Amino acid sequence: MTALQELLEKVEAGKWDTKLALKALPESHVSDAHEWVDPIGWASRAFHNGSLDAAKALHEAVLTGFRFVITVNGASLYDHAKDKTKGYLIEGISDASPARAWLIAIIKALIAQEQ
Repeated sequence: MTALQELLEKVEAGKWDTKLALKALPESHVSDAHEWVDPIGWASRAFHNGSLDAAKALHEAVLTGFRFVITVNGASLYDHAKDKTKGYLIEGISDASPARAWLIAIIKALIAQEQ
């Protein structure tokens, strides 16, 4: 199991692990990995505070070409950057907040890109 998969399981279970997030999230997408996982970071703010602005900033930093739709307890991401006729849908669901659902979908998309 990869660090991203472990992080996904924790976030879906409503748990946050900063050390695991630092290990799992790709540093190459931002200038400072701590920017998105420390208490004032994007992923952490999306998880803890339900910040849609933080989830959007994270999305824009790591998922170029993905469109998104956010609902009350879900997020859907669609990748059509490689082939506009084919693509794939990634969904995240969370009763806690739409931002957490978006974070789940972002992590799932990053896992899909690894594979």
